[in-house]
Amino acid sequence: MEQLAGLLDETGSFSSPQHSFEFVRTVTLERIESMIRTARRLESASMTDATYNNMTLQFEAPDITFDEVKMTD
Repeated sequence: MEQLAGLLDETGSFSSPQHSFEFVRTVTLERIESMIRTARRLESASMTDATYNNMTLQFEAPDITFDEVKMTD
């Protein structure tokens, strides 16, 4: 949070480092927490949920006819 406030202060958008820190603390902190929660759910879905599914990749040569026995539409 302090690093983000410092970065915003460097842009000159705020009159002081304290104002940029207050902005981050009061306005953006909830949004940052939401992004972190979303990133954690995405990580969980891609690392955990996909790991436990029985998935295999099937690569067929070009012009192969769809085979319902070993392929899923």
